[in-house]
Amino acid sequence: MIYLGIDPGVNNGVAVYDSERRELDLSTLSFFSLINYLDYFMLNNYHVTAVIENVVKNKPIFSKRRTYQTRQDLKIAQNVGENKAYCKLIIAKCEKLGFRIILKTPGKNNSKLDSEQFQKITGINIKCSQHARDAFMLIFEYFNGSKIHPILHKLKNI
Repeated sequence: MIYLGIDPGVNNGVAVYDSERRELDLSTLSFFSLINYLDYFMLNNYHVTAVIENVVKNKPIFSKRRTYQTRQDLKIAQNVGENKAYCKLIIAKCEKLGFRIILKTPGKNNSKLDSEQFQKITGINIKCSQHARDAFMLIFEYFNGSKIHPILHKLKNI
């Protein structure tokens, strides 16, 4: 079974855990590289559970101000819109490929961790991008959340 965590955006964070081989891969891919990667799993008959950060319901601006007129606010809104579009396309591709899909609402607890925080929480010391760490945390939270699951033990022993 392949567990795939995807943090969608211009740079897509991707975490792949193969539970049979007990292998973990963390990477950051462009949109088209990710689409090719997803096709690879389908062409090789893998059973995939994709845990995707669902940014579709995000507000275009996270500011507490009531007026959104600054260039910075408009740029943020544009970036959120781009991420929403990528997210919708990735979800559609995973659906088309027949993957089991779990959509996770972006959280505040275990996203945007630096490498030190990531290692402290997971016990895993792998050099990777912020996007890749966020993608892994989707899988981590899917298995653990408030429950304990053996995936963390397996990952620590890779």
